[in-house]
Amino acid sequence: MDFRDVLLAKQLAKNDNSGEDVDLSDYYTKSQTDQRISSKVAEIVADAPDDFDTLKEISDWIAGHEDSAAAMNTAIVTNTAEIANTVEQTALNLSTLGYQRKNLLKNTAKSQTKNGVTFTVNDDNSITANGTATANALLTLQDINLTVGRKYTLSGCPSGGGENTFKLYGLNTTTWGSEGNDFGSGATFTNRVSNAQYRISISAGYTAENLTFYPMLRYAEITDGTYEPYRPSVAEYIASLEERIIALESVNLITNSPNSSLNTAEINTTEEEENEY
Repeated sequence: MDFRDVLLAKQLAKNDNSGEDVDLSDYYTKSQTDQRISSKVAEIVADAPDDFDTLKEISDWIAGHEDSAAAMNTAIVTNTAEIANTVEQTALNLSTLGYQRKNLLKNTAKSQTKNGVTFTVNDDNSITANGTATANALLTLQDINLTVGRKYTLSGCPSGGGENTFKLYGLNTTTWGSEGNDFGSGATFTNRVSNAQYRISISAGYTAENLTFYPMLRYAEITDGTYEPYRPSVAEYIASLEERIIALESVNLITNSPNSSLNTAEINTTEEEENEY
């Protein structure tokens, strides 16, 4: 306790009317006060460098870098918009909640013979062509909705194709213009319309001998051209589940209806009778 602390204690004792010694435990000494102030200042400054450990230094720096701060704010706003746009596009592109489909082309064709060429749909949805085309033999695979302005890659045509032999190709169903021609090396293109139709063509007079196509349409950023059969999107899975649920509900309504010729009570009775034998 220094001299000023002693004087303070005496003054407090003099002003106390109880006649007893004053308890100074609730009062800070000067050194304790200085220590607490220094401690709080240290918490504020923390590990700031010497050039920025006072409010004055920080204020001076901000005043001298207003242009940089404005540019930073602009960049933050711009990047925020770009990130939001990317997230939206990703959600639309994947639309599969958990995996990204590689092959967007669903082969809906059945095995059949057209103009002398027999097209056989294999278990993995590849198509094998055999026979001599008496006229252009065309096999339609799918009508599909695509994103306008987006790049896609079409692949799966056997090597050695051409306009006068065989090809895997797409047509937009608005003008029937080309939306990708694959002659065996794949074709990357920017889609121009929302609706397209994809086909296999065997030209008139050409003889196909075990010519197997592996039709695949993928986003151009997917560079791996290894064939992968089409997989349904989550939306398609959900639609399929909804159809099954509706079908099950319909069966339950029929079997549990009092007017049904096959209600639950009868089913149970039948099962009991069978169990007796």
